Amino acid sequence: MNAFFVAPGGAVLLLLAANSIGFLVSVALSGQLVIPADVLLRMGALHSGAFVAQEYWRAVSYGFLHANPGHLLGNMLALVLWGPHLERRVGFSNFLLIYLVSLIGGGVVTHETQPGPFLTVGASGAVSGLLAALFALFVLGESELDATFFLVNFGLNFALSTTVPNIDWRAHFGGFAAGFIVCALLDLSARLESVVLRCKFPEFAKANCYVALAFAGAAAWTIGGAPRDRTALIVAGGVILGFFTLVKIIDLLLSVRRGAAWAGVLLASLDAGLTLSAVKIWGGALPDVCKIQWPGPDEATRFVGSLCAHPVDMGFAGAGLAFVAALSMQRNSILRGARDAGGFVAASFVGERKRRRGRGL
Repeated sequence: MNAFFVAPGGAVLLLLAANSIGFLVSVALSGQLVIPADVLLRMGALHSGAFVAQEYWRAVSYGFLHANPGHLLGNMLALVLWGPHLERRVGFSNFLLIYLVSLIGGGVVTHETQPGPFLTVGASGAVSGLLAALFALFVLGESELDATFFLVNFGLNFALSTTVPNIDWRAHFGGFAAGFIVCALLDLSARLESVVLRCKFPEFAKANCYVALAFAGAAAWTIGGAPRDRTALIVAGGVILGFFTLVKIIDLLLSVRRGAAWAGVLLASLDAGLTLSAVKIWGGALPDVCKIQWPGPDEATRFVGSLCAHPVDMGFAGAGLAFVAALSMQRNSILRGARDAGGFVAASFVGERKRRRGRGL
């Protein structure tokens, strides 16, 4: 861990691919390496009127777009330098959570503090949040990295945010603050988990819980209305109660023989249900999606049109695909749990929690 560079893990590679694909699609649409503002806007750039227009999704999509190769290279270099250290320490799911919260934090700070009209893209807020999370672990005494690592990389982050033209320092600041806070909260949560949970959750279970919480939060925002409305408070309370109930059910399943297999099937069913619910809640936006002039061959346009013409069928097909994909990703854990006649797998989850009792991330 004291090495300046370590090999990227799965989450870092996934983000490298997502950001690279976003740039390649931008190049394909614009026909040039320096992406015009109108193309970035169409693809999801964050702009000054985004929240007024209730386009909150732009607080995420903007982070997977870049204006030119240098912009992409700088952010991906930071991701490769800082990301692997953090992913090794906190795991796949917590790493992605920190990244996304930092990305949103950088976007929100930019949106709320820019004095005039703006359009911004880039992963700088998210990668700053990764460095902040590493620093939070250092402050909490839970990092093997030394002070030299942070002195060098703080200098690098400061140089990028102040010397490179058109870099959004507000996103750097917002992402850094969000990354530090969410990592500290995750550490506190891990300490509380040792008191209320029997088992150390495997990554597939932890990731599904995060997805369920994010979906429920988005659905509550859509259904509940204004933040101070009574209905919104009731929906928010239901979301929180449902989330903790799900976590405890999985915890109980993992602690019994063959429970890991049942937990995997339960989570795959949950993914299918969330996919179907997403079509039901947000399916009304399909007509707007269908009006977009999609690039590519006529076959692609006809395929999108056929989906729009049968939203119910699309929902059930998506739910089936989500179920199969979730089972496939959890295949090893489910098979291992199915063979757990002696309860050894369940005992390993419980034992790991006991070994980490009272410790954070």
